[in-house]
This record gives sequence, structure tokens and C-alpha cells, in this order.
Amino acid sequence: MAIEESVLDTCRKRGVSRRRFMQFCGIMAATLALPKGYTQTIAAALGQRRKPVLVWLEFQDCAGNSESMLRSTHPTVEEVVLETLSWEYHETIMAGYGKHAEAALRRVVEEEKGKYLVVVEGSIPTADDGVYCTISGRTALDIAREVCGSAAATIAVGACAWDGGLPRANPNPTGAVGLHEAVPGIKIVNLPGCPHNSVNTAAVLVHYLTFNELPALDPEGRPLFAYGQLIHDQCERRANYDAGRFVQAWGDEGHRKGWCLFKMGCKVRAWLHRLRLFTLLGYKIAVLRTAAASRRLRRRCHRRRNRLVRRRRGCSSHRSPRRRPRGPRSLPPWRRQQHPSRRRKIHDGGALR
Repeated sequence: MAIEESVLDTCRKRGVSRRRFMQFCGIMAATLALPKGYTQTIAAALGQRRKPVLVWLEFQDCAGNSESMLRSTHPTVEEVVLETLSWEYHETIMAGYGKHAEAALRRVVEEEKGKYLVVVEGSIPTADDGVYCTISGRTALDIAREVCGSAAATIAVGACAWDGGLPRANPNPTGAVGLHEAVPGIKIVNLPGCPHNSVNTAAVLVHYLTFNELPALDPEGRPLFAYGQLIHDQCERRANYDAGRFVQAWGDEGHRKGWCLFKMGCKVRAWLHRLRLFTLLGYKIAVLRTAAASRRLRRRCHRRRNRLVRRRRGCSSHRSPRRRPRGPRSLPPWRRQQHPSRRRKIHDGGALR
């Protein structure tokens, strides 16, 4: 079960320095769009609060969000599992399995009722009483109602847990729905995306630990610090869009002045960037091929010149008579093929053919 110690105490036991701990708090403050002074507030809260108990449930999913969390770098999964949270249940990464894993989940629901946090990944089937997704003989719908209904807060990660995602596509034979539709009335934060951003998940958890409440949400239940602004609002050509100045054709006056590319396709800048990369890559390949051809030409010239010199001197050997024989490894690369150990010799009257 969870150990009665704070996040800071756990970090100290694992040898995490104060500097690294403050860096983590700074990253969380920046992710939550909080002022710089809140780094100390987050550090103080994590130093006093007990590590929260976390349960991660997987239903109709591809485990993409779990993979995203496992491959995150800021914070790493080790920091989340061993330092920030008391991660009690996750089918993919937990050591226990079978009845031992289900006993751990049951213990959390009974002993930590109203205190633990839940992360749900995947949609929940509702057709035919939810028989299309069962774990340990229980349907996903039944598990979600019990676990999420007794939790302090629930985080739905990924597109499937948010609105049903791919399993909900027509004709939707399993009746897949999002978590907020399957279990209405619970305290939930939606983090849509395929897969979700693990930094946003960690930021939601840290916000809850710091302020004892969930972050501000939009009408869709998404946190405003992560989903409050559109990419369109941050575009450097947005002023031209508001003024109605659009590029009508490539190379026209508006294009040269940097007007809005809405009528030409908003993704065109990314394609142009890729085109420049491919052009640069092609140029580098051409340069490399030219250099390789030049090296081959130099080798041919050296071999031809040496052959002519040997014929003039009447030498029947590949080596100059005034030099001591050397091994093939001691010769320069362009002369290794001329060594007797690497090439046959055919002599005819002292001349080499």
C-alpha cells in the first residue's frame, strides 16, 4: 500500500538532488502556465503532501497512451512511478498479475475511497451489457463505475477515453462510448489526443496536489492550460488573416509579403520545410556521390601511372625494387589493391597485364 511520505522525502531517499527536484517543479509550473513564483509553491506542496495513490485502467485501447507515458522524458516514467505517485495498479507495467493484481485494485478502492486518483485509457463498450470488454470476469463498464465512482478525480487520457475514438466508428458494434458518457456525474478531466501528452498528465496531477483541486476546464472538460488556445491563434500570419490579406498564387505579391496562406492550405509551410530538407538531403547525396567518383578516378589514375612507371623500369613486381615489401595494412587505401596478397599477377616478358 502507499507509504505515508511526501514526494520530496521519496526523492531524497532515491538520491534525487534538490536542484533536480526544483527543475521538475519549474517544468510543471511552466506547463500549467503559472507565474515563476509558483515554483516554490509547488515545491512546498510536494514536500508536505502525501504521495497520491494512482490507478490506471485500460479498456478498449491500443495501449498507445501507456506507451507514451513509458517513453516520456520530462518527466520520465521512473520519476512518476517512484517519486511523484504511488502507482498501485496498471496492467501493463505492474509486477503482479491475475488474482494478485485484482486484489491490489480492490484494496485501493476499499482502503483509499475518495482519496485516490484514476487514469482511464480506452473506450468503454455498453452494448449487450458491456460483454465485449471484460477483465477478471467483470465488464469494463462495471469496473469503471466502481473504481471511478469512488475516486477523488478521474483523468481520461487519449481520444478513445474522451469520446469513444476509433472503437466508436460506424457501425460501432460494441456500443463504445467515452468515459463521461459511460459513467456520468464523476469529477473528470479529459486529455484528448492520440496519444496524449504525458507532460499534461503530470501537470494535472501536480496541480491537484498543489491546490487540492483540478485545473480550470473548458466546456469539453479539457484543461485550459493545455487546450485553451488554438494553433491558429498563435500563427504569425494571423494579423493578415484578420485583415483579409490572403495569398492567391505562389510567387504573387501577397506571398512575397508574407500574407496568410489559408487559401493555399495551412499545412503548406510544413510541406515546404520538408521539401527543403529533401532538397538539402539530395544535394548532400549528390556531393557524396561526386566525392566517391573522384576517389575512384584518383585510384585509376594512380594505378595507371604506377603501371607505366613499372613498364619503363622493366619491373616484374608490383612493388618498387628500391622499397622493402610491406604488408597490405600498412599501405594507403588506394594502394592496397596493388599488393601481391590482394591481387593476382600475370607476367609475360616482364610486363604486367
